[in-house]
Amino acid sequence: MYARIGRFEAVKGKEKELAAGYKTSLDILRTQKGYRDAILMIDADGNALSVTLWDSKDNLETPTATETVHKMLPLVSPFQKTKPEFTICQVAVKDRPA
Repeated sequence: MYARIGRFEAVKGKEKELAAGYKTSLDILRTQKGYRDAILMIDADGNALSVTLWDSKDNLETPTATETVHKMLPLVSPFQKTKPEFTICQVAVKDRPA
């Protein structure tokens, strides 16, 4: 499993709007082959972290998956103070509730 991690800063006072836009964008992600899960975290200072999980690096890096990220950005970019910086990591450990 692989993760695309995006780090950025939210516009102060627009954290709820950012979360709503992110939630809406998940409908786009769900159409992608290999997409598994997503999470958005925002700390008290507005630092945000988006993590999407994919079944393989190939599915994460397909042109279609990359285009999907670009389709999602307009839904969240009005609430981002900084552009996201993306990293791709292999998931070493993931737990599921029993």
